[in-house]
Amino acid sequence: MNVKSLAYFYLETLDSEKCFPFQDRPVRLTAKQVEQWHKGRPVLTIVSPLIDQNAFYKRFLEVAWACLKRQPIPQLVPESLIDDINNFSEKDLVELLKSAIQGVQRVQWSKKLGLSVEAFDFLIKVALKPLLTLFSKNIMHQFKPHEWLHGYCPVCGEEPVMARLTGENGQRQLYCGLCETEWLYYRIGCPFCGNQDSSTLSFIAAEVLGQYRIYLCEQCKSYLKTVDERICGEVDLFCEDIATVDLDELALKEGYNRRDIRHGLYRFLSREV
Repeated sequence: MNVKSLAYFYLETLDSEKCFPFQDRPVRLTAKQVEQWHKGRPVLTIVSPLIDQNAFYKRFLEVAWACLKRQPIPQLVPESLIDDINNFSEKDLVELLKSAIQGVQRVQWSKKLGLSVEAFDFLIKVALKPLLTLFSKNIMHQFKPHEWLHGYCPVCGEEPVMARLTGENGQRQLYCGLCETEWLYYRIGCPFCGNQDSSTLSFIAAEVLGQYRIYLCEQCKSYLKTVDERICGEVDLFCEDIATVDLDELALKEGYNRRDIRHGLYRFLSREV
């Protein structure tokens, strides 16, 4: 993965957020909805954000243009993508938004657009990011950080992309790359499979890595990039994720998997928690 291409891609899509902003609408959960959240249901399974369909379409198109121009991901984005999006019907727009929010029909949409499922997920996540970041800010002030100790995001259900160690005791905060929510998690334990057996958990923290650690789980073969802020001070984890692609390559080469690349919300739509 070309870090420079990825960085320029995100700069261009950040500019498009200014062109097609999503309205910031306060959301207040009812007591019953808060109870569902405490049982482990992400907010998006309880209440849906209000999204302007046309605004989302324009945002998706802007992201597609930037992706075609920069090719920031390993999966090739075809030249036909923009024409395919421009030919969407009204029904297509409804179904695209449904797929974006609920994580459904991903295989069908990827085939329709000539993309891999991973590339389609990437486009959807970047298109949704500004909306869900605002949605998270409107929601999370209603809760206390210690009230959620699950390994997935309390707002959108995604698995964490990174973590930070902060404070004198080095408490661990997980970070969602989709809506930028952060939440506390156990210092020892894999957020992806819940494994807390220290004999199957380890991390790489060689001197050459400086403030970075790569936490490894032998049970599910996942890894999680982590920044120790006790060494470097406070950082922006969104930027850190882009800047540490070489750590991803190191972990992947050793046979571990990055788990946040899938749309996690679909896991909650067919079951009660």
